[in-house]
Amino acid sequence: LALAARRPPGEVSFLLVDFKGGAAFAPLEALPHVVGVVSDLDEATAARAVRSLRAELRRREAVLARHGARDIAELPTGELPRLVIVVDEFAALLDADEGLHRLFADLAARGRSLGMHLLLGTQRPTGVVRDALLANVTVRVCLRVLDPAESAATVGIPDAAAIDARHRGRAVIADPAGRRALQVARADAATIARVVERWRGAPVPAARPWVDPLPPRVGLAELPPGAVGLVDLPDRQRRDPLVVDAWTGGAVLVLGAASSGRTTALAALASSAAAEVRWTAGDAAELWQALVAPAPGRVLVLADDLDVALAQGDAEQRADLAELVARAARDGARRGLALIASARTAGAALLSAGGAFEQRVLLRFASREDHLLAGGDSAGYRPDRRPGSALWRGHEAQFALAAPPAPWRARIDEAEPR
Repeated sequence: LALAARRPPGEVSFLLVDFKGGAAFAPLEALPHVVGVVSDLDEATAARAVRSLRAELRRREAVLARHGARDIAELPTGELPRLVIVVDEFAALLDADEGLHRLFADLAARGRSLGMHLLLGTQRPTGVVRDALLANVTVRVCLRVLDPAESAATVGIPDAAAIDARHRGRAVIADPAGRRALQVARADAATIARVVERWRGAPVPAARPWVDPLPPRVGLAELPPGAVGLVDLPDRQRRDPLVVDAWTGGAVLVLGAASSGRTTALAALASSAAAEVRWTAGDAAELWQALVAPAPGRVLVLADDLDVALAQGDAEQRADLAELVARAARDGARRGLALIASARTAGAALLSAGGAFEQRVLLRFASREDHLLAGGDSAGYRPDRRPGSALWRGHEAQFALAAPPAPWRARIDEAEPR
């Protein structure tokens, strides 16, 4: 708030990350300097916003290179606002995503010259904040703590453990000038209102360090030709059209629990195909005919509920159909046939044929075990995924809404009587 009182939003902006319940920064959201507030109430969105900071580092490096500058201070005023990343309960953020420690160490090491500054709060730094990060934290403040060792680990002396509990905001600060006592100023709603009013109408930062999360619903009409949804790329600060090519990339297997959006995903993929579409749904005989019936041009076979079809018939029939499906998945593209299938799980009937599918789409699963069996990692498992929300090549994606085509039936020409 003190920074916002002295500097216009065109010079300094804030990303506020609250991993202590979501309410700590609520009073500050009205500040025009604030480009975003994320909290642990939505851990996926919070981790996504923080990952976007990698792209912000690269973007700022490009801006400095374009101006031939080595430091943000060499840029014209207002060209690139300084970004202060404030994290309340830093330890909880690291627990949500262990890989973020490397990112914050990089921000601490390189961010200062790029105008990216860290303000990290934690109840217990010992064993949480690693040396790679601490080596570049030049200002440390320790408020009252219970253990002298915690004070010594933070500011080098045990004095913060002796602070009287009645003195809220009393602290010990350690910076390049040395160590000394500090009384932190306090503010109220009226103070915030005065700062907001001061900058009313002032230009605000043109760009946030991340793009909005994927929408819950995407219409095919909103997408460019050939796209079947949107894919989220927070590390590049953008979201791209989702394009899935079963001819050049290999057969596609869409996996997910009931009501996860399997059929809709297949329907979206069918809508983008410049080929004859053969849609089957859990019928072994129809799937067999769709895979072997000749065609003059390219054919796209969509097998909804492939696991159901592979479970029909006796053991010999099931083995024959599984072999045919695997052969079509591996070699079909060479003869103009592409295969896209859906199933609830990668196990059971799909074990023998599932390995032939080179591309996988992972929707919501009933359990973490099913997600791992399908080829996902533990970090990507989300039991609250909405229909059509998926993991695609390690990225979050949202499939567009589409209606399934009419079921395909083998067309048998009438034979001449004999």
